[in-house]
Amino acid sequence: MNCANLVSPNNLVREPTQPLMQLNPRQIVTQFAHLLQEELFPLLETASGPLSKQLQLVASVMAMLPLERLLSARRSSTGRPAKDRAALATAFLAKAVLNLPPRAI
Repeated sequence: MNCANLVSPNNLVREPTQPLMQLNPRQIVTQFAHLLQEELFPLLETASGPLSKQLQLVASVMAMLPLERLLSARRSSTGRPAKDRAALATAFLAKAVLNLPPRAI
C-alpha cells in the first residue's frame, strides 16, 4: 500500500493502523441498512406508494440475496429458463418472508 497520501497534521507520513475500507461485519450491515433507508425504500415508495413493515422486510431480503447470480450459476438444458427460475425463486422467497399460506390448486 502506498502511504504517501497519509499525512499527519505535522506533515509526517504515518503508517495506517488497518487497511483503508476494511469493514467489519457490523459496519457492512450498518451501511446496508443506511442504503436501504436512504436509497431503496424512497425509490420503491415513489413507484408504488407507502411500504408496510412487511414489504420493507421483503425488499431488504431481496436486496441482500443475489438470487439471479446464484441461479444463473447452474445452467441446465432442462426445466425453466433462467429468468423464469429467478422470478419463481423471488416469489417463493417473498411468500416465505410474508408467511403466506400454501395456495390451493
